[in-house]
Amino acid sequence: MKRASYREAVHIIAHNDEPTETDVEEIKSYTTTLLIAWIFAVEPAKVARDILREREKRDTEESVNS
Repeated sequence: MKRASYREAVHIIAHNDEPTETDVEEIKSYTTTLLIAWIFAVEPAKVARDILREREKRDTEESVNS
């Protein structure tokens, strides 16, 4: 079984956990964000920013493809 990576975890949260939220402070308080921060020894604020970046990337790709 393959072990999940930080990037995969961010991707999953970005696409599935309140996927329209754009407030970093709110994203930072998600239980899933805090869990990923703890597992990968990263500050919750960094995880939140990475989740937001992934959402922006997703939205840009959707705009281009529509």
